[in-house]
Amino acid sequence: MWGPCPSLDKMRTILTWRAKALSVTLVLALTVAACADEGSSGDDRPLVVVTTTILGDVVTRVGGGAVRVVVLMPPGADPHEYAASASDAATMHDASLVVTNGLGLESGLADALATLDGRVSVLAVGDGVDPRYFAGGVADPHFWTDLSRMSVATTAIRDALVAAAPGSAAEIEAATVAYQQELADLDDEVMALLAGIPAERRLLVANHDFLGYFADRYGFEVVGSLIPGGSTIEEPGAAELAALADLIVERGVRAVFAEGTKPTDLAEALAAEAGGLPLVVLQSGALPEGGSYIDLVRGDATLIADALK
Repeated sequence: MWGPCPSLDKMRTILTWRAKALSVTLVLALTVAACADEGSSGDDRPLVVVTTTILGDVVTRVGGGAVRVVVLMPPGADPHEYAASASDAATMHDASLVVTNGLGLESGLADALATLDGRVSVLAVGDGVDPRYFAGGVADPHFWTDLSRMSVATTAIRDALVAAAPGSAAEIEAATVAYQQELADLDDEVMALLAGIPAERRLLVANHDFLGYFADRYGFEVVGSLIPGGSTIEEPGAAELAALADLIVERGVRAVFAEGTKPTDLAEALAAEAGGLPLVVLQSGALPEGGSYIDLVRGDATLIADALK
């Protein structure tokens, strides 16, 4: 049987307490859900660690949203001299893929890379670009100054990224095709930009030997470098500097070039010794903050064209 009906005031009290209880329950449920979302919001895309800023830009363009990209070297850092920190080593150990320039460029990362010992996939991009060699058989690591070789490097990067993120193969392939077209268009643009330089002015002298690939691709001659062989660590003596200055004058070289990741004091001294030639500083070895590889190539080619025309 039904019991007596509660009074109207009692009904209001019961409903008020039930509403409060429902409100508390809802708040608790939302809080638990928010905490659960916060705990599961970590990025589960494959982590790709890249050593240099130049390759970091290329990997980001090709990988798109399929991977997380961490670049070890900060903007403007000299790849020849950068040394791995404990944090860098830990980051590489957490990666699905590590992309390096190779060919001896990142000597300060060699020990950290050796500790990976097959546990992390490592792509040394330079090994697959048909590298050129300095006298004595040392590989030249500066292949990014040749856009055709960078297109080959992009293919290798694509393959490594697909292996790391097979579910995103179509996205990576489409990004690769688009980026390689940009590189081909830029190669044509650079060819046209440099076409007006007469043959007798296509002579390059630099603070170290980083323009060999550029010279081979675009029809220049490297007359000499303050630090031959690709290193940026050694320094020439007064006799070597004077001899190179004499050669510059003899050959009619019109400018001295310097890679902006190194101090330019020696290059300035060489330019002055050779009769007060202009010193042209190129980005070359590293991107500035917010810069892109395509902007770097276009900017350096423009500076070279302006200096030698």
